[in-house]
Amino acid sequence: MSVFDDQVTDDVQRAFLDADGPAETIQYIPRVGASRYILAVIQRQTPVPLMGTTQDVTAKALVIVANHATRGISSATLDTGGDKIRFALRRGGTAESFPVKLSKAAETNDPGCLAMEV
Repeated sequence: MSVFDDQVTDDVQRAFLDADGPAETIQYIPRVGASRYILAVIQRQTPVPLMGTTQDVTAKALVIVANHATRGISSATLDTGGDKIRFALRRGGTAESFPVKLSKAAETNDPGCLAMEV
């Protein structure tokens, strides 16, 4: 990346993923290695059930974290086959663990941010 790209990425992560702003703390639980707490912006959504099944059509939440090895989750090391994140689906509710998958709908999978659906 260029110096400009690095600066934009750093600015976005610091402004958007700010504990005094919209971000909240979640637990990142990698399949291999120690879990840690990171900041994330969570867009909680009402799941829409698929008629006649118990499966949901929409994700329960869109979770956006810094695409960074220590401040968030690096897209280079994310394991969608085993990594989990833990947070409450309802603010103030009980935290649950969810397997992660990259969001296909969000356009925030870039050098600055990583969007995941649960």
